[in-house]
Amino acid sequence: MMVWVNACDLTPTVMMIQTRLITYDNCPAIANTDQLDTDTDGAGDVCDSTPNGDDDSDTVDNLADNCPAISNTDQLDTDTDGAGDVCDSTPNGDDDSDTVDNLADNCPAIANTDQLDTDTDGAGDLCDSTPNGDDDSDTVDNLADNCPAISNTDQLDTDTDGAGDVCDSTPNGDDDSDTVDNLADNCPAIANTDQLDTDKMVW
Repeated sequence: MMVWVNACDLTPTVMMIQTRLITYDNCPAIANTDQLDTDTDGAGDVCDSTPNGDDDSDTVDNLADNCPAISNTDQLDTDTDGAGDVCDSTPNGDDDSDTVDNLADNCPAIANTDQLDTDTDGAGDLCDSTPNGDDDSDTVDNLADNCPAISNTDQLDTDTDGAGDVCDSTPNGDDDSDTVDNLADNCPAIANTDQLDTDKMVW
């Protein structure tokens, strides 16, 4: 409102100026009387492909985006866990829930966050039948193998001295400790390393 004052007139003239507010439709092609614009981007929700916003600018609405903070238009989610691969620490899954991706996990079916692999054979200790290695490939762990350098799956140890027969110079024992096997020793109860037998019959 503007007031004009005539110095000689005790009744000032009042002139009303009408102001008209001009509004613009945020969805001119689609009816939306409420003009709702959730993400306040200027496009009404009913005609906005990302009405809840698109923080990472990948054309996927925030509420539907499986990686709302990292752009991934393809929305690839290999393990179908709801987190897109680009923002998933285990994109190929984590079946044993040890925080290690299945493809990198050296024991994918048994939880082992430390991924300990003593013999560095690619199989974690927890799921390795020979965690300390199997140098002679006899399926017996090196630390348990009574002949770690010679294959002997049966682990036969006739004299129960801890050395398997195949790598024991006296597999039948050496009761007199003369380094001669009991079955070959001509004096198994008395030490005689030289095995001297003066009257040995010669045929």
